[in-house]
Amino acid sequence: MRSALKKYDDLTIVSGDLSDPSGFTLSALVHNEMHFLPPFLQHYRKLGVKRFVFVDDRSTHATAAFLAAQRDVIVLRSNNKYGDKIDSEDAVASGLPHQRSL
Repeated sequence: MRSALKKYDDLTIVSGDLSDPSGFTLSALVHNEMHFLPPFLQHYRKLGVKRFVFVDDRSTHATAAFLAAQRDVIVLRSNNKYGDKIDSEDAVASGLPHQRSL
């Protein structure tokens, strides 16, 4: 990873275990999704998903706790919120576009 972007590299495992790579894995970004998670998990388990990896986008209610209690779920978290902008200085130093094109 480019050094200017190193401060954005803070994704950590909050719960679960990534060591067993067997079976199909579904990954998703979640934020305050508690209402939808039980049927979501039930549906995809029936389809054969063996492991779920969720990036919790700083949920403010029971989402992370519910997911942590699931035997087949890994929860990841970052201090950066989805949609946060990379500082333009860091983008330029890393050779990335620092403005979004339309």
